Amino acid sequence: MSTKFLVLVLAIIVVFRILGLANKSLKNTSIFKHHNSYILQLIELTLWLFMLIWLVKHYYLTQNTFGLISVGICFILAIIPSFYLLRDFLSGVYLKSQNQIRVNSFIEINELKGKIDKLGNFSLNLMDRHGNIKSIPYHKINSTIISKQSNNPNLNKVNLRFVFPSHVPTNYIIPKLKAEIINSPWVALSQPIIVEAIKHVNDQYIFEVIIYTLQPHFAEDIKNRVNKSMMSDVEINPV
Repeated sequence: MSTKFLVLVLAIIVVFRILGLANKSLKNTSIFKHHNSYILQLIELTLWLFMLIWLVKHYYLTQNTFGLISVGICFILAIIPSFYLLRDFLSGVYLKSQNQIRVNSFIEINELKGKIDKLGNFSLNLMDRHGNIKSIPYHKINSTIISKQSNNPNLNKVNLRFVFPSHVPTNYIIPKLKAEIINSPWVALSQPIIVEAIKHVNDQYIFEVIIYTLQPHFAEDIKNRVNKSMMSDVEINPV
């Protein structure tokens, strides 16, 4: 039985390593390559669980107390690290299946942003503009907002806030606000201008706007220019 078990273990390891290498050799445009990684991982995980169940069942039916105790001890010793590994593994499977992360795409996670250099089984490698690589476990980003950025790593996402009196209709403010932002020379026109949120506080509308620019310090220049341009039409209270 021991020989049979070892042969099956080696077979699983070899077969799935070969499948992994075969997947890497596919073209980047292949649909299978985009989705098969997490499918192979799930199949492999399922096989390992079946192997464990089969081993326990065999020891139980043969009344091999030493074997059962050995499996139990190994299981207890492995359960804590396995929990963390399984958490990262399943989080990675979910993110990959939703197409939220891809190699060579530019993303922002909380305050970290850069290009995805590698997608591992339990973490991803994020490379910033300076070439520094940071490994991020999947479970840390599974419940956070992932912002997909431009393929231009030199662009910076900037959040601007504008305040208008509430008596001015929002259907007038929004298009004019976007037009004035577009006319600013520091704004990257290759990326959309997003009005992220509108809040009504104390008879005022607060607009949260997302833009992209080459340098973060251009944000103040853009804001001042837009405020000045719109001053003749509506009363703006900079914040």
